[in-house]
Amino acid sequence: MNNTFGLYVLGDPIIDVYHYGYMREGHPNRFYIDDEQHEWHDGAAGNVLSNLEHLVRSQKTEDIKYTRLFDKQRRMLKLERFVQEADPNDPSSKPQVILEHCSYDNHKTDYYAHVPVYEDLITGSRRGLIISDYNKGYCNNSKNALRLEKKGQFDFVIIDSRYGTVHPYFINLGRMKILHCTARESEKHDFTKYGYVFHTQHSGDVHLYRGSEYIGHLPVPIDTDVIDTSGAGDTFTASIAFYLATHRNQAWDLGLMIKAGQFAIQMCQRTIQVMGPGADELSSLPADYLQRFDEESE
Repeated sequence: MNNTFGLYVLGDPIIDVYHYGYMREGHPNRFYIDDEQHEWHDGAAGNVLSNLEHLVRSQKTEDIKYTRLFDKQRRMLKLERFVQEADPNDPSSKPQVILEHCSYDNHKTDYYAHVPVYEDLITGSRRGLIISDYNKGYCNNSKNALRLEKKGQFDFVIIDSRYGTVHPYFINLGRMKILHCTARESEKHDFTKYGYVFHTQHSGDVHLYRGSEYIGHLPVPIDTDVIDTSGAGDTFTASIAFYLATHRNQAWDLGLMIKAGQFAIQMCQRTIQVMGPGADELSSLPADYLQRFDEESE
């Protein structure tokens, strides 16, 4: 039997643009951008995919294959963040996002062209689907879900939907149904549709539900040096999927879900200590990180 596990990311990619500069004293509404100080990052579904890529590579789990099911977009949501740079004369100073602006970008249609789209799902005995719905796009259409349904059911589906508008057909594509939602999004979702729900609270503890039944909270460290939480939700979602895939030969019961949540919290703690989505930080994980995590959590 083929022991490969395929992870598929579907949803709305976003372009995250970081502009670095400063607010000039006496001009609180004017942001001055330093020349050449721009960074482009994968956002939303693209960032979930980036997190999976770095986790698979750092942990050398070659039996886990990942790919995108979203195609390059004609018009992509662009989220611009303006970052006040740290004061070089103040050791305690940190860079911080002071302005945000959303728009649509018509010129970056090939931004994700370097990531292949597989029309045929990876042949393997197991597979999971991650839906990253941030813009009321592809995943709100029943026709798209029915097209994917023809490829067969997934072992699990993880939903991360900002507006709670993912079509129910997509939810039913998974035997195991998992929801990740933030504090502001929880009221938009019906927890009874899911086997497990991870309810993140920004910097607070993560609340775990089994359906609508509250199980308890997973502690989040309070002494982390937080720089930027942008993209942390993508890291959390990707880490849950990665943990389930690496433990596919175990029962996906409550005990394993607790460990998956704890693992995801640890991954987020790494990515929020840098400016930007931070997926690159996962590439520096020791190759035996996952193994040691499992041993310590027994």
